[in-house]
Amino acid sequence: MMFATMVRMNSGCEESNDLLDIHSMFIIGWVEDKFLTIAQIHDYLRNHPNSMKADVFPYSFLVPMTGPTGEKYVQSTNNESGLDTLMELPRE
Repeated sequence: MMFATMVRMNSGCEESNDLLDIHSMFIIGWVEDKFLTIAQIHDYLRNHPNSMKADVFPYSFLVPMTGPTGEKYVQSTNNESGLDTLMELPRE
């Protein structure tokens, strides 16, 4: 099982809580632990569903999504406040 442990936001969006503003995530359990772009993660998950989780309670699976203008992103589940749990991961 692979886990997303940290997010890197797009430049100028460091304080954003919008999933579309995530540039990359640090993935452990990959061939080597490293940052992968959202496009790389999205494409991997399309072929390997339920293979990555967010490393924060409730440890939800990451799901590939496509935005309104075709942009690739991933999501997990919302917490009690309605914020996706990916936004609770540490940021670089």
